[in-house]
Amino acid sequence: MPKVSRDSAPQRQEAGPVVDLRDELDGYTLSFTSVLEDIDATPLMKGLPDDRCQCPHWGYVFKGKMTARYADRDEDPWPSRWTPRIYRRTSI
Repeated sequence: MPKVSRDSAPQRQEAGPVVDLRDELDGYTLSFTSVLEDIDATPLMKGLPDDRCQCPHWGYVFKGKMTARYADRDEDPWPSRWTPRIYRRTSI
């Protein structure tokens, strides 16, 4: 069975306060993402339908806090049609 870890992920991308380690396995992208400061991604979603991410996401918050902002509420889990707010020192 294929596997990947934070230490073995072959792709690394740094974008300001975000460090993303990733690999592709069986048609899925697996990412280990660390956020070094609070991020409200609302401006990044502008132009998408409903100005929200339409992609389904699965994952774990290993450390810190992440909130999914919907049109009418904020939640900790994150299915589709959401805008992320990720807090400083979070690893997902």
